[in-house]
Amino acid sequence: MNAWFYFALFLMSANLVIMFILYLRIKERFSEKRILSDIRFEIDKLIIDLGRETDRSVAILEDRILATQQLIDKADKRILLADQETTKRMNQPQIPPHKTVQESSIQIEKPSVIPNKIQVNENVPIENRAEPVTIYTRPMITRREIQIEQEVPIKERVMEMARKDISQQMIATTLSVSLGEVELILNMNNSSL
Repeated sequence: MNAWFYFALFLMSANLVIMFILYLRIKERFSEKRILSDIRFEIDKLIIDLGRETDRSVAILEDRILATQQLIDKADKRILLADQETTKRMNQPQIPPHKTVQESSIQIEKPSVIPNKIQVNENVPIENRAEPVTIYTRPMITRREIQIEQEVPIKERVMEMARKDISQQMIATTLSVSLGEVELILNMNNSSL
């Protein structure tokens, strides 16, 4: 009985030691310090990602602001040119309107001496007398030299090129936009690819 007692005592002490070791490992794994350090690590990663995305967004906004400023400058120049053209046209002498075909083809000569009696050919019936001829012309329609082209939005062009498996850098250089803008458009619309 002595042997069984020592064997049971040994097993019980071994179980206690193993349980104590497992308790320490579980406590270490699920301790507050460990959980806090994991949370800090994840928050640091999120902050770095947010900073990167913010920088990218700021760069895109700066590019857009610069492009908008350039468009405003172009519009101002065109407005100034239009004002200059209107002032030139106001200052130029008026050109008389073109003579119509009827006026230019039929010229009436005024007689130098007015006869006392105008002879009317009464023998000719009224239906056969000459009537003035009126020529109607269709107005000329001219087309513009520069045709208006419909612009496809950049988003649509980026998505179309991405569907054709063109690299992001190639898309950016082809469309003259920043790489960050292309990446942002693709990230926002990657479900439709």
